[in-house]
Amino acid sequence: MALAERPLTRGELAAELFGEANDPLGALRWCLADLRRCCGDPELLRGDPVRLTAGSLWLDVWALQDGTLPAADIGGELLTGVEPRDCPAFGMWLMLARGRCAARSREELHQAALRLLAAGDAEAAASLAGRAAAQDVLDEGAQELFLRALVAAGHPARAAVHLAACEAAFAREDIVPSPALRAAALAPPATPPSRLRAGVVARSLLRAGTAALDAGSADAGVETLRRAGEEAERAGDPLLHANVLRALGSALVHSVRGFDGEGAVVLHRALAAVRTAARTADSQNLAADILRELAFVDLQAGRHASAARALREASALAGPAGDPALNAGVLAVRGMNEADRGHHDTAVTLLAESAQTAGLAGNRRQEAWSAGVMARSLLLAGHVGQARAAAERSIGICDRERWNAFLPWPQALRAHCLAATDSWRSASWRSPYATSRTWSCRWHAACTRTHCGRTCPNSSPGR
Repeated sequence: MALAERPLTRGELAAELFGEANDPLGALRWCLADLRRCCGDPELLRGDPVRLTAGSLWLDVWALQDGTLPAADIGGELLTGVEPRDCPAFGMWLMLARGRCAARSREELHQAALRLLAAGDAEAAASLAGRAAAQDVLDEGAQELFLRALVAAGHPARAAVHLAACEAAFAREDIVPSPALRAAALAPPATPPSRLRAGVVARSLLRAGTAALDAGSADAGVETLRRAGEEAERAGDPLLHANVLRALGSALVHSVRGFDGEGAVVLHRALAAVRTAARTADSQNLAADILRELAFVDLQAGRHASAARALREASALAGPAGDPALNAGVLAVRGMNEADRGHHDTAVTLLAESAQTAGLAGNRRQEAWSAGVMARSLLLAGHVGQARAAAERSIGICDRERWNAFLPWPQALRAHCLAATDSWRSASWRSPYATSRTWSCRWHAACTRTHCGRTCPNSSPGR
């Protein structure tokens, strides 16, 4: 009843739990009376439907859901030892609920291990990460974090042995481990310190690394930012160190495929660094931006509760009257998190506000991103016309900004909208946001090539 999405009637409970009894409702009444006696609360679990309100009891499953259960108490299986007989509906529910609770346990252990690793307590982090990794041997993210914690704690031999065990387990399931898993078992190479002032070198490397990333050279940019992080740590400037680590973490998440795990570790270190700096508006905005990036990593991994918690903290730090561009980014990730949980009406509201705020702040790429993700929620909610308008808005901005990396997303959604309305043959479209007369292919609705002219070079003449 504590994990039910709505109050359950006595008839539902009796049929689900005691359907084979001679008197199902009588058996239910006896059990509820015994629970009231055991808990010492004569008003507990009364009425029809039977309600279990928050605050009437302390339950570990509730504490696990809201993130207040201590990491030392996390583990085990929901209703360990309970194997239902002659109640298939309850058995099916229990199987699914056990899976959800196990996923939340791994999520909380993962977050606790990341915080300990960022704080420098690698041994404790390795202990928690090992427990999370043991719960699902095929969870590559959990195995990667355990390997990183072992290396940080000074156990490279154990890391090598565990890596071999992971590769063997993956091979049995025909899974190819990513390069990030193997990289996690390697100790980072030591670089000799520069003879120049560490702060000056760190700022210079930060600019160079960012420029390399903007030019599309991800590997060179990441390596430069790694060196910048080492120099910033030597400089003893927490805010500079946090800025460099934030840039490095974002690069690992967005620019290098498959290295979200390392990016999360770096971003947690950035958050720990910024929290040691003086409490200023700049440091609060930086902390909110780091939390937004961490929420995006959790969202991509399906850790929606952790993402929501990070976004609440980011919103509190940014404040409603804070930096509009930052608020637009936080709203965008909040909207995507709600969309991935199936709450599309809430997602549309948040993403529309994000797009509007980004537009007022002049952050056109954020506006395009929010409008594109909003188009998905509108389409899944059945609002095809609004979804097409949002997708075309995103396409127009991407065209103006030359943002080819994101352009396929709204183009694909627009194609889905055309398919939903059977409008393939009337797909001639001119973006109202385009700066020139830009046409898409009149015959191939999902054509990705546009040019200034009356016909598309990908179609036959006259179409």
